[in-house]
Formats: sequence, structure tokens, C-alpha cells
Amino acid sequence: MKTIKFMWLPCLLFSLLLFTAGCGTGQTSADASKGIDYSQTEVRMVLQSEEDLQELERYSNVMAADLRGSNEELVHQYMQAHPQVSVQYTVTLASAANSAAFSSSTSSMELQDASLVDALIHKAECFEQLKMIQITDPAITAQQYFQLKDTFPHAFICYSISNELGTILPESAALDLTGLQEADFAAAYGFIAAMPNLSYVRLTDDNNENRVALQDAVQLATDFPAIDFDYRIDLYGQNVSICSTQLIFNLVPIGNEGVPQLREMIRSFPRLNYLRLEQCGIDSAVLEDLNHEFPTIDVVWRIFFNAYSCLTDVTKILASGSVTDADTEDLKYCHRVRWIDLGHNDITNIDFVWGMPEIEVAIFAGTKLKNIEPIANCPKLEYFEIFGTNVTDISPLASCPGLEHFNFSFMNGLTDVSVLLQLTNLKRVWCGHNNVRIYKDMKKFMEMYPDCEVSLYNENSTGNGWRYERDGVTRVPRYELLAQQFGYDEKAYSWW
Repeated sequence: MKTIKFMWLPCLLFSLLLFTAGCGTGQTSADASKGIDYSQTEVRMVLQSEEDLQELERYSNVMAADLRGSNEELVHQYMQAHPQVSVQYTVTLASAANSAAFSSSTSSMELQDASLVDALIHKAECFEQLKMIQITDPAITAQQYFQLKDTFPHAFICYSISNELGTILPESAALDLTGLQEADFAAAYGFIAAMPNLSYVRLTDDNNENRVALQDAVQLATDFPAIDFDYRIDLYGQNVSICSTQLIFNLVPIGNEGVPQLREMIRSFPRLNYLRLEQCGIDSAVLEDLNHEFPTIDVVWRIFFNAYSCLTDVTKILASGSVTDADTEDLKYCHRVRWIDLGHNDITNIDFVWGMPEIEVAIFAGTKLKNIEPIANCPKLEYFEIFGTNVTDISPLASCPGLEHFNFSFMNGLTDVSVLLQLTNLKRVWCGHNNVRIYKDMKKFMEMYPDCEVSLYNENSTGNGWRYERDGVTRVPRYELLAQQFGYDEKAYSWW
């Protein structure tokens, strides 16, 4: 019996020892077998399930987590719960056509697909360290480029597209689109609209060929008025750009029959503001109709009156000695005339003045003029000479309140000058050698306007100080100005 007890006791003690060891270190042995240290401050994991997220939560001291390749939703859950942890993860940019994955910590990125730009902008907050974006897809527009610049203001964006059009930089001031095909016009329109510094676009190549249709080029020139589109066409023997503001044609046989084509041509120049047509065989009335049809364009042509000639946009007309009524018909188209001197010509009417509302100085002295009714169309009239004419009614001057200098000497047929009483700005009035019946009104006028210089008895039409001082040599100030306005000293007549 003693022997049995001796053998049983060691076995029992050994069994208890094994049991105790197993109960005290079972979990620690399992963790050690996995090789996991949950106290580490940096961890690398791929989260694909909630169990993975729970496993990550066991790391209580983690400061940086590399979660690249993980489910983005799980990553964001972890980041929201642990804002103190620096997390690096994979961001997927996706579109209907393509997708691409990038590390959230990347400092540079290459975009090869334009369809991913919107996705990048949408997920911009995921790329806080992004410093450079390289764009290599020709389909990316300048508009997208500038959206990226707004979204990533501190990033350097490399954008240069090399294709059949050459290299296009969105911030360029000049652009060569001579290789643009008609099918690409809509795309070209889009990036032109998004280039803020663009001022010049070349569309016509060295061989004077255009791949873009004329109507499309006109649309560009119309929609982008600050950009010079160099689109050139041959017109009446000249090679001109549709962005021209001025066109001049001389001795081109257009004729009245060519005006419909001319009219269409004008519409192809959206910035045209001056069109001169000299001796092109088109009637003045037809050209005037074009002026009315295109009010933003000055249609100008040359007219002839006897030995004289001028363009219809002149501001001065000076002619003397041979002009007749038959010669003056087309003068009515000179709407910008400010100073006109037709004195000492064989004219009896000034109907052409109806077309000259800008007249400030008018001289018709020494002519056979009978009435001045058209002068009522000249509210800016400041200087007026009609001495020695056959005018018998000066009442139209009531429409010329700014008149300052008026010479109507040697006009015996004039009996009523009461209209002068309405002209409060008169500074000088010369009326010598007239019908005695005007002196009653003149006396009243002189009483009303004592500061106005009046000559009732000048021995000749321009004597007594109208043009020269008493010494007969020194010009009075207004005549000195008159000489400058008309170029008297240079004999600047309206010669052709």
C-alpha cells in the first residue's frame, strides 16, 4: 500500500503543474504566435470588412496608419473616430469611362483621362499634400484646367497638349489653330472661351488656306471681341482679315449690280466700322442706303462737284469760283461737315445743307443764294456769312441759338431782321449797305444787346474790322481762327 501511494502522488503533482501553466498563459501564447504588438504607434493594414476595422481599433497607441488598398468608407469611419491619427490610404477616382487609384499622401499626380477631372475636384479634400498635377489627355479642356487651379491653388499644374494643333497652353496670349478641322470647332470654341489671356488666334495658314468655315470664324470674331482672329479671305483683289475694322477699295468695278454681294461681304466683318469705296461705280443713293442698313459702319465714298472733290466723311469743304447748283447734289451726303465755304460760286440754293447738321461755320457770301431755309437744320451754327446774296428772309436763324458772328451786308432785298432779337449769343453783326427798313429792328437789337459789336455802315462787306484790324494787316481773332479752320494760307481747297 505504501508503494501505491508513492507512485500516485508524483503523477498527481505533475498533472496539476501542467494544468496551472495552461490556465495562466493561454491567450498570451496565442497573441505571441500571431506576432502582433498592439502597443505600436505605426500600423499597416488593409480594411475590407467591419472585422478588420475592429481589429484596427485594438491598436490603442497608434499615431500613423497606412491603410492603402482599403475600403474608402471604412477608412473614413476610422479617420472620423481618430482625428489625431495620420492616415495614408488609397483614393479611387472614377467616372463612367474609367477609374484610377492614388495615395492620399501623394505629392504629384498624372491625369491621363479627362473624365477623371471632375472626380478629382470632388475628392480634393483627400489630397492635402498634392503639389503637382500633370495633365496629358488631349480631351482635357482649358475650362477644366482653370477649375483645377481654383481647387488646388497651391499646386503646380502642368498643362500642355500636343496634338495636330500643336502645343496649347491655357494661359497663352496667342494660339495657332491653322490645323483645326471643322469637326473640332466646338471643342476649340470651348477652350478659347476659357483662356483669359488669349488675344490672338491664327486660323489662316501660310498657303492662305482656311480649314474653318467662314461662318464659324465670323462667330468666333463676334463672340470674342477682345481676340484678334487672323482669318483671311481674298476680297476685291485684297487679302484681308475678317477682324479688320477698316476696308478701303479704290477703282474696283463693283457697280450697283454688285451691291448684294457687297452687302454679304460686310456681314462677314463683324468689327468693321469704316468702309471706303472710291470710284467703284456705285450710285451715291445706293451707298447711302448701305449707311442706313449698317448704322455701326461708316460707308464713305468720293463725290465730285465741278473741279472739286471730297470724301463724304470730311469735316471741311472749301471751293470757290465755278460751282453751280447742278454740281452740289451729292454734297448732301457729307453729314460730318463742320466748316463749309462755298462763297463766290454760282449757286442759288443750299438744299444740300439739309444733310449737314454738324455745320458750325457756313460761308455763302458773293453767291446768288435766294433762301437759307436749310440752315434751320444747323443748330450748332456759330459763324455765318451771306453778304452780297439775294436772300430776303433770315427767319430760319431762329433755329441757330448759338450764332455769334453774322455778316449780311449788301442785301437790299432784306427788310425784316427781327429774328436777331432772339439770338442772345451774337457777338458781332455786320449789316452795312442794306435796306433802310432794317434799321428800326437793328436799333432795338443794339439797345437789347449793347455788348454786341454792330457795324451799320461798313464801306465794304468785310471792312470796318470784320476780318482785319484798322491797320488792314492784323487779322481779328475770329478771322485768324477761320483761316486755320479752312487752311486759307495753304490754299487748302477741296481738290481731289
